[in-house]
Amino acid sequence: MKSTITKLLLMIVLFYLSPQLPVPVHKEPRHQVKFENQYVRVLDVNFPPGYTTLFHTHANDNVAIAISGGKLRSERVGEQPGDTISVTGRAGFAKASYTHRITNTGDAVLRFIDVEILSTPSLSKSTLARDKTPGHQMVLENEQVRIYRIKLESGQSTEAFTYELSGLTVVVSPAKVQLETPKQKTQTEDFKPGAFRWHEGSRKQTLKNIGPTSFEAIDIELK
Repeated sequence: MKSTITKLLLMIVLFYLSPQLPVPVHKEPRHQVKFENQYVRVLDVNFPPGYTTLFHTHANDNVAIAISGGKLRSERVGEQPGDTISVTGRAGFAKASYTHRITNTGDAVLRFIDVEILSTPSLSKSTLARDKTPGHQMVLENEQVRIYRIKLESGQSTEAFTYELSGLTVVVSPAKVQLETPKQKTQTEDFKPGAFRWHEGSRKQTLKNIGPTSFEAIDIELK
């Protein structure tokens, strides 16, 4: 009888000590799908202070952009947790597949835009880069993506540049920006942090910051 009770208690303890079964990243409650096409799935990720996510699996390569950074703890299954500081505006590429959970250990809300790469467009593979274009800085390039940081001070504009590849632009800071495209009406956008735009195929454009604050965005091109 004692042996049976001991085994039962041990099973209960092991049950509660075991991590929960992982969920797909887009099923984790704080990862909200905001856009999806055949190429990308865009998740708006928001963690209040003290929140710990479920263990969740990133089954696709992804680019995460910190919209509102801070302190966090990341724990991959089978590994020791690690503490880090995510800086606002940082863009990082991660290869699939991995399972982890995140805890917001700071006193401010953490927010990310997480871009999952589902496939790549069947377009010609350009070798042209935009790192020499005013306002553009190459952050990272690999076989999957090119990532640029676009930064314009108030009144500053880019020269006309061409999006050679399809991709996504993610806004980091609030700003009022004028967008000029040949043969199209000039547009003015009051961008908010976390806003994003999908663009497909080759496209020429000029950006001008017409607001009083600096403008910062992350531009992801799919190769």
